[in-house]
Amino acid sequence: GLCRLCTSQYEAPSKENVKRLRAHLTNFAINKHSKHFVPGELGSKRSFKQVLAQVHSQGYNSNTIWSRVIDVVVRSLIGIGPLLAAAYEELLPKGHILRTPTSTCFEVLGYDIMIDEDQKVWLLEMNHMPSFSGSSPLDTHVKSGVINGAIDRLNVTLRRK
Repeated sequence: GLCRLCTSQYEAPSKENVKRLRAHLTNFAINKHSKHFVPGELGSKRSFKQVLAQVHSQGYNSNTIWSRVIDVVVRSLIGIGPLLAAAYEELLPKGHILRTPTSTCFEVLGYDIMIDEDQKVWLLEMNHMPSFSGSSPLDTHVKSGVINGAIDRLNVTLRRK
């Protein structure tokens, strides 16, 4: 995954600083215009793998953080399971010509997660249509890996196409 970092030092929101968007939002569209935006793998946008390595080097337990991220993802999928099942039934109702005993579909979801200084993981947002555009080599590398991973899980081969 990708981690986006604020380009201004975070301070708890107050009346005086609430409009300092670059300190409270990690949105790339906002932060890329900051004079403090740093491109590259160790800059304002990093791979999650790099962030886990960095927090580990600072004495945090990266395995604990990763386990907590997985827990948040699993719990969110349990929560939306009935919605996904309903969408599948709507797309391929019983008797549909394309529905077979082995037919299936999948969705790639995007997760916006925040990790606080106590290593607590917070789910901010789930995206059912995450962006797969690549504005940097890091974007392209990470997002291509997500797409390739999804295709691998489908076990798509030239013969099965």
